[in-house]
Amino acid sequence: RRAVEMLPQDRLGWQALGQSLMATGEREQAEIALARFTELEGQSAPGSVREQQAQARLDNPTGTQLDAAMGALAAGDGARALAIARTEAALAPDALAPRLTAVQILLATKQADEALREAEAAVQLAPEQAVAVHHRGLAHMERGDTSAAKRDMRRAIELDENFGGAYNDLAVLLMREGELLEARDLLTRALALNPENTLARQNLEWINDQLGG
Repeated sequence: RRAVEMLPQDRLGWQALGQSLMATGEREQAEIALARFTELEGQSAPGSVREQQAQARLDNPTGTQLDAAMGALAAGDGARALAIARTEAALAPDALAPRLTAVQILLATKQADEALREAEAAVQLAPEQAVAVHHRGLAHMERGDTSAAKRDMRRAIELDENFGGAYNDLAVLLMREGELLEARDLLTRALALNPENTLARQNLEWINDQLGG
């Protein structure tokens, strides 16, 4: 958020913000950010910038295609977005990013069961990567499997103690079950990692109201 405030024309900043918001469940804000990314992507750039972008595409073709997938999602074409992500997963079977992108797209398009299957494949590919376990937890959340979702969020935190999104998502799960004290501690840690985490701040304020400050 700070990056796009300082550099509002930075398309990659908007893309990164959109993907981060999508991963933490802030989908409406994610779609706004990704729409802005798509808008900036389509604008003409000076020749030198176009040359740099062309070289970047050559250096990282998978990343470029995943950018296109998220752009398609922001434009409302979930089927095309998923097709791009799955094509990249097939072309780079050892790469984690295409599978995680597919999970994000499936969650955004309310295909929770398929999202879980993709997330399971991602965890099998990289079982020690917190982001893969977190995505599986998000899929469990979407399916309403609270117990499995909590296990994955706790495991993601074990793997990466600086993973703010996992702190917030675990707190949300605990809030639903009335476990407000632990949820408050988790949200406090999330905000210590990122004071700009609006969702965590709102959740913490709600808990404080419930607990009387």
